[in-house]
This record gives sequence, structure tokens and C-alpha cells, in this order.
Amino acid sequence: MSGHHQSFARTRTRLRMDFGRIAEAVKRPGVDPRTWLALARVDDDPDARVWDDELGWIVDVTFRGGALDGEGPIPCRVMGAAGAGAGVYRPPHLDALVVVAVPHGDPNNDCIVLGELHDVEHVPPAEVNGTQITEEFALATHILVYPGEDIDAQFRNVRLTGEQMVLGAAEADQPFARGADLADALDALADALDSFANALATAAPAPPNAALTVAAVLAAYTPLATAIGQFKTARDTYLSTRIRGD
Repeated sequence: MSGHHQSFARTRTRLRMDFGRIAEAVKRPGVDPRTWLALARVDDDPDARVWDDELGWIVDVTFRGGALDGEGPIPCRVMGAAGAGAGVYRPPHLDALVVVAVPHGDPNNDCIVLGELHDVEHVPPAEVNGTQITEEFALATHILVYPGEDIDAQFRNVRLTGEQMVLGAAEADQPFARGADLADALDALADALDSFANALATAAPAPPNAALTVAAVLAAYTPLATAIGQFKTARDTYLSTRIRGD
């Protein structure tokens, strides 16, 4: 009995798995079942970014550092806000430093760019619309800076609110008009002009003595003068104090 026990013990020893050697064997790309995160740089080539009708942006990257260092070009999908027939997209930047997900450690298996990072070659913007970007400003502001890029987009049901807004140019100083107030004021002024013209037309005697008197003109002009004065006095109420543009 004891002999059989010793033989069984030796058998167990021979079959014990060496996890260290297994880990070494499977840690290479393409074998590791885990998903890797790696740093890469988008290739600096106009052909390195392609728009695909089904997948959106696809970019070629070359890995930087780690087990995949130097591997490339590797095509990657670009993560973003996407839905059926909807999404938010912008052209990926060439030569950008990016974080890439490598499913199952295999760079040939649908790698995904998760986002771009700043580095010493691509630093954050120093200002936006003439305002310096400080930590205090960044904490209180949602910042979009795309110098030299034409952001052509269609938005629906958009509401912008703020104490001060500038549209068109950073130095714009033309206040926007409050449309409804200005339209009402112009209507009132137009009515006064119409009344003035009618008053002149009916104030003159019938021919052959058709001649306006000074008194008749002054009488017709009095309501018009009042309307003109009201229009000029209320000028500032037609102009926005919050929105400027050019």
C-alpha cells in the first residue's frame, strides 16, 4: 500500500503545471487571450486615414513601446459616439499619439483607437477665441478648438445660453438685434408714416386751389414726430446686450 502511495505521489509531481513557463509561452501577441492597451502613433501619411461607409474612420497606426513596438502599419477602427445613421465624427489627426485596444493581444484582430493624447509634439491649445486657457478657465468651460479646420455640421434643437456670446469673429462688436421688438417698432413707425402721407393727401383743398398750408403740414407731422421720437428713444431696447457678431 505504501508503495502504491509513493508511486502516486511521484506521478502527481511529474504532472504539476509550470505556470511560469506557460505565461512565458502565451504572452506573445496573437496568443494572449486578454485585451491589451498599447500606445501608437497614427502614420503621418494622407492615406493613413480612410472613411469607410460601414465602419466610419479607419486609421493606420504604428505601435510605440511594449511588445508591439514598431509593428505597423496596423489598421484600426476609431472609437466615437455612434448609432444607427447617427454619430459624432471628426477627422483623426495624422501623427497623433493614440491609445489602442488590441483584442486578444492580436494586432490583426480589429484594433480600436480609443482616443488621442497630447505629447511634447502636440501640446494643448494655449487660447481659445483670444482667451488664455488656464486651469481655472478649463474647469469652468467646455472648450472646442479646431484651428484651421472647417467645422461644417448640421445640428437640430440646439440651445446656447450664456451671459456673453460672440459669433463670427473674436473681435466682433456688433450687437445682434432683438427681432420681434425691432419688427414691432418698425411696424409702428411705418403706420405713422402712412398716417402722415394720408393726412397730407386729404389736407389740401380741391383744385384749382390745391395748396397745402403750413398749418396743415404741421398738424399732420405732429403724430409722425412723436412716433419718430419713440423709435429713437427705444433704440437700445432693440439691440441685444448679450450677443455680438460680425
